[in-house]
Amino acid sequence: MPLADIGRLLIAADDYGASVGIFAGAQGDGIVVAHEPGASYGAWRLGPAATASVDSAVAGCGGVVTDRAETAGVVRLGLGSDEALWAVEDGGPPRWLPAFGAERLADALAQVSATGGTIIKRYDNAAEVSDPLGGHFVLVQADVSRPTQGPVQPPTVCVS
Repeated sequence: MPLADIGRLLIAADDYGASVGIFAGAQGDGIVVAHEPGASYGAWRLGPAATASVDSAVAGCGGVVTDRAETAGVVRLGLGSDEALWAVEDGGPPRWLPAFGAERLADALAQVSATGGTIIKRYDNAAEVSDPLGGHFVLVQADVSRPTQGPVQPPTVCVS
């Protein structure tokens, strides 16, 4: 659907029932800053079947997986251009969450707690958190040695 003159919004469900919203700005610049503290760090697919079909979902729409790594139940699919998609089977409801980089993850998590947010689940270099109003997102330990400044086009990921 169009959103006045600022862009377009799509709200859909993926192949395992998780809702996802995608916004495309009218300016067409893409993500201007990515992969540095405070900026976009990709997306996480979570839920009981999150990893089961993530490879085929990316491949089914012509996406190119450049590398795959699995550590402690977290699957990372490299999509080229330093972009990635993470999938975690965590037993929670099917969902997609935006991820943001943190310069020092431990400090960011302390700030989440101090300001009334909640740390929902910790992973090796990331954590699912919620803000005081209940908004969920993921904080990822940023690789501060490799910031990418834009415009950066987000990866093309669709679900089959």
